[in-house]
Amino acid sequence: MHCTWVQRHAMAICEGTLPEAEKSELETHIRNCTRCQSAVARVAELLDEMDSAETPELSARFWPELHRRLQAHDAARAVAGKQWVSWRKRLQPVLACVCLLVGMLAGIHLGNAYARRVFMPVTEISAVPKEPVFYSEILEGLPPGSLSGLYILDSGNEEPGRSK
Repeated sequence: MHCTWVQRHAMAICEGTLPEAEKSELETHIRNCTRCQSAVARVAELLDEMDSAETPELSARFWPELHRRLQAHDAARAVAGKQWVSWRKRLQPVLACVCLLVGMLAGIHLGNAYARRVFMPVTEISAVPKEPVFYSEILEGLPPGSLSGLYILDSGNEEPGRSK
C-alpha cells in the first residue's frame, strides 16, 4: 500500500466503500503512516462539515427554470451538431479531390525529377568533353603493340602522328 494510493482514495475510505480485501492492508498502513492519517482525517472532517451545513431552501421556480434552460441548451447543441454534419458531408468530396490533386502533382513532380536524372542527354553530362581529346602525350611512352597502337579517335581516323 502506497501513500499516494491512500490519499487518492481517501474519500472512499471515509465513506466505507472500499472492497473488504483492501481494508485490512489499508488499516495497517494508516496506523503506521502519519501522512495518511492526517489525509484521511481531513477528508472525514470535510464530510462532517458538509453533513452539518444547512441546505438552502430553493424557490418554487428553480426546478422548472433549470429544466427549461437545459432543454434550450440541448436544442441548441442538436442544431449545431446537425449543421456540422451537413458541412462535413459537403466537405468530404472536396477534401478527397484536394488530396487526389496534391497526390497527382507530387507524382508528376517526382516523376519529372526522376526522368531528368535517368534520361539526361549525354551532351548535358559534364564529364564528357565537347571536343575530342588526343591522349598522345600519355600514350607515347608505351611500348609498341600495346594500348597506344589500338588508340583510335571517334571520327575513325588514327591518332595524328601514327601510321597504318
